[in-house]
Amino acid sequence: MSDLQTKIGESFAAQGLMKTIGAQITHVAEGEVHIALQFSTLLSQQHGYVHAGAIASILDTACGYAALTKAPLDHDVVTAAAGAHDVLGDGADSIGVGDGGTAELLDQQAHGT
Repeated sequence: MSDLQTKIGESFAAQGLMKTIGAQITHVAEGEVHIALQFSTLLSQQHGYVHAGAIASILDTACGYAALTKAPLDHDVVTAAAGAHDVLGDGADSIGVGDGGTAELLDQQAHGT
């Protein structure tokens, strides 16, 4: 494991929100970080789908760490602004975001379809 992967892994492990929602880093490469979020009814909104707040949280985190892969090892990054332009429709099981971050949703459908 590289110094950068170790730095990102330790930083991610220190994030209480990511622990709380059960998110996991699944891939780290230059300019790219994937975070997986297993569906849980504890993370759902009133219609049974994963809540946009949970999605936005992993999108923000994935994009921040993707930016960190481009920064010098002795630097850190924070999000100044974030936006999500993709919407999950029926049958979708993942969402991708530009700018180097990808957030994967596993078993997104609450009803197993």
